[in-house]
Amino acid sequence: MSSFSPHRVIVADDDHDTADSTADLLRLDDHDVRSVYDGLQAVEMAKTFRPHLVILDINMPVMDGCEAAGALRRQSADSELVLIAHTSLTQRADLERVRRAGFNHHVSKPAGHRELEALVAKCREARAKS
Repeated sequence: MSSFSPHRVIVADDDHDTADSTADLLRLDDHDVRSVYDGLQAVEMAKTFRPHLVILDINMPVMDGCEAAGALRRQSADSELVLIAHTSLTQRADLERVRRAGFNHHVSKPAGHRELEALVAKCREARAKS
């Protein structure tokens, strides 16, 4: 019997194709995934969906990924919530901003299936320890 347990995941990106294709990749592994198209939608969705993992683009309208990360950290009762910055921003200052915002991981766009699943596996390991 497998110890695999699917995660609830929110993917937020203002590029609808990126959000939807990233969500589709995660669904291949039976995760329960919701796509939204700005940071505020991610924060609102998290109130009822209660994700284990949120993948956020940084440059989004309405509420950017760093602002959304802060809001998600403040509203989440789950200290194991994993936040992944999925962005094309890779300069040192960008990476520092992502770290300060409370992200657990940073992945450059476009992330492939193996890279995403490796990050999800880390999330799974953290949840198993708690």
